[in-house]
Amino acid sequence: MLKRTLLIIILSAVGLLGFSSVQSLTTKPVFAQSASFVFTAGGDHGAPGQTDTKKSLQAILNSGAVFHVALGDMSYSDAGTEPTDGTTPSPWCSGTDPNKNIKLTIGDTFPFQMIPGNHEEDGGPDGRIGNFALCLPDRMGSIGSYGAEYYFDYPKTNPLMRVIMISAGLKVGGVTYDYNASGTRRTWLTSAIDNARTAGIPWVAVGMHKDCITMGNKPCEIGASLMNLLISKKVDLVLHGHDHDYQRSKQLAQSANCLSVPSGSYNADCVVDDGADGNYSKGAGTVFVISGMFGGGGFTPMACAD
Repeated sequence: MLKRTLLIIILSAVGLLGFSSVQSLTTKPVFAQSASFVFTAGGDHGAPGQTDTKKSLQAILNSGAVFHVALGDMSYSDAGTEPTDGTTPSPWCSGTDPNKNIKLTIGDTFPFQMIPGNHEEDGGPDGRIGNFALCLPDRMGSIGSYGAEYYFDYPKTNPLMRVIMISAGLKVGGVTYDYNASGTRRTWLTSAIDNARTAGIPWVAVGMHKDCITMGNKPCEIGASLMNLLISKKVDLVLHGHDHDYQRSKQLAQSANCLSVPSGSYNADCVVDDGADGNYSKGAGTVFVISGMFGGGGFTPMACAD
C-alpha cells in the first residue's frame, strides 16, 4: 500500500505561523513511491529581468516541477508600463528586452498557472491579470474562470491533487471575490472542495494571493470566515503570497475546544500537529504556507505522493 505523503521541502514552525531563513533547498526523502510529482508555488514575482526572479524561474526547471502556481503580484519595477486595457500582452512575457521574456526560461508550454495579486486587480498599479494570461494561458484544462477563480486536477487520470485558485479579497473584471458570506463565491469554492473529495482525489490545495494568519506585516485580508471554511473542510494545503517572506503554519483543525481558529491570537487547542518532525498526518488538518519571495530570493518547491 502506498503511503499518502505531502512534503513541503522548506520547513519551519514558530507559533501558529513560522518563518524560515533557510537560504538553500534541502529535500528530505520521506517517500519513495513512483506515484508522485513535484510542483512549485510562489508569489510576488517581480519582473523576469530581475536577478532573483530569473534565478527562481530557472530553479523551477531544475526542480523537475510539472507546473507552477503563481500566487499574484507579477510586476513591481514595471509600474506604469503594464497595459491596463486587458487586450495587450504584458511585457513580462512579450517585451522587447529578452530578459523579460519568460518563455526563454520555461518554454512555450510549461504550465504557469496564475491568479492576481493586488498589483493586478482592478485599479491595481501594475497591469491586469488578463494581460499576463494572454501569453501565459491555462495549460491544465482548468474549470472556471482562469486567472480569477478556477481549479485543475493533476494528473488528469487518477489525479493525486486538486488545485483550487481564488482571488480572495480582490476585485477582478468587475467581480468582487468575497468568500466570507454565503453566495456565489462561497458556494463555488465549497463545491470545488466537496467534489474533489467525492471523486476520491487524495489531496486538495487552495491558492490565493492575500493571507490571514501571518508573522509578517499584513492583516487578515481574506477574512477569518474564509480561513475557517478551509480548515473546516480539512483542505490539506493553503498557499499564499503577499507577505514578502516564507512562512509555514502548524497543522490546524477545529474541535470542541477550537470552534474557530482565531486570526489574531493563539489557541493551542487549534493545533493538531506542530510539524516539528517535518511530517503531518493526512486528513488531520490544514497547513498554511506563505511564499512571497519569488523575486526576493526564491520560491517554494513541493512534492506530492499518493
